[in-house]
Amino acid sequence: MNLLKLLFAITILSSSVYGNAQDTIYTKNHQRIICKITSTESSNIVYSQPTLNSNVSYTIDKGYVTKVVFENGNIIEFDIKEKKVQDYTTQRKNILKFDYVSTFTGKLCLGYERSLGLQKSFEFNLGIIGLGTDLMEVKPKGAYIQISYKFIKDPDFYLNLNHYAHVLKGFYLKPELSVSMFSRLTYRYSASQYSFNDRENYSSAALILNFGKQWVIDDRFSISINAGLGYGFAMEDGYYYSHVTGGPIFPIAASVGTSIGFLF
Repeated sequence: MNLLKLLFAITILSSSVYGNAQDTIYTKNHQRIICKITSTESSNIVYSQPTLNSNVSYTIDKGYVTKVVFENGNIIEFDIKEKKVQDYTTQRKNILKFDYVSTFTGKLCLGYERSLGLQKSFEFNLGIIGLGTDLMEVKPKGAYIQISYKFIKDPDFYLNLNHYAHVLKGFYLKPELSVSMFSRLTYRYSASQYSFNDRENYSSAALILNFGKQWVIDDRFSISINAGLGYGFAMEDGYYYSHVTGGPIFPIAASVGTSIGFLF
């Protein structure tokens, strides 16, 4: 009996000493790996677990690790949002865009976006009113511009490569100034029929806050969707091709947008 107690005490003591002499890896899913780390130089951490088999090595991507505590007390912390500028030097920073839905709404919209660095970009859109399907048959002629500054949420993170997918990819917040000016035929109802009269001019401006997401495919193509609400300035309510507004009585403006793009 005394021998069993002695062996039990030795086992507990040796396990405690052995456990305190080990390194510890803390993962992002709240696991703790007791091990012996042999390398941290690459994008992976190489370690062994002597309690299982000291001759077998394991690896774990640093992207899955929050910190490492070594047996001597030193700590290395890993931040998955570490921004490595060298990851972006070879990426294309400009996009030529086309709103593929615009031609069905009486306009042709072309755009340009330029990255200004991590999490920000500038975008300009030009719409030619009248180059598209004239659903109301009012023969509109004019143009609009949209100028915006995009705040891009951190793009999707590739853990195995330890860098962001693309500087222009991700959810975004986009404050936008939109100005629209055009003319169109007006019509009157008389004698049981509609008749068109002279052309009338229309103009509107709007400050809109857009929310959207952009995907970048193979650093070559982009797809973007967005929708927004804001404040509109116009003498009349209606559709101004770049946005809709309720006019002076209800000066709320709204817009939606889609685009496909080519990066260069």
